[in-house]
Amino acid sequence: MSDVFLGYRRFPHVVIAVEQTNLEGDRWILRATIDTQRFNELIASMGLEADSDAFLINWDGIFRTPSRFYGGVLEKCPLPALPISYQANVTTAIDPLGCHVFLAYAHFVHPNFILVAVNP
Repeated sequence: MSDVFLGYRRFPHVVIAVEQTNLEGDRWILRATIDTQRFNELIASMGLEADSDAFLINWDGIFRTPSRFYGGVLEKCPLPALPISYQANVTTAIDPLGCHVFLAYAHFVHPNFILVAVNP
């Protein structure tokens, strides 16, 4: 599974490829491209309060879905780096606007994404 990138049509997407070999030794690869709008719709369906935010970033802190308040896809997230953990975590921080916020987050291994929810 690829990271999010701009493709030929200049919109963000993800590529997933699976390789399979049958008993006779023939190989085939199935490749699918997914528009990241599906990720955006999933996050939007979380029913967040108007002053809350949720988004995906990669482990380098680059947005993989847009944020309501902190940046767009492929921009650097201005919030503090989040320690790697494979369980849900909550911490506090001060955002770039000087607001005290709660950051709830969880890391994923494949792809290397972090789901982040921000609440004042």
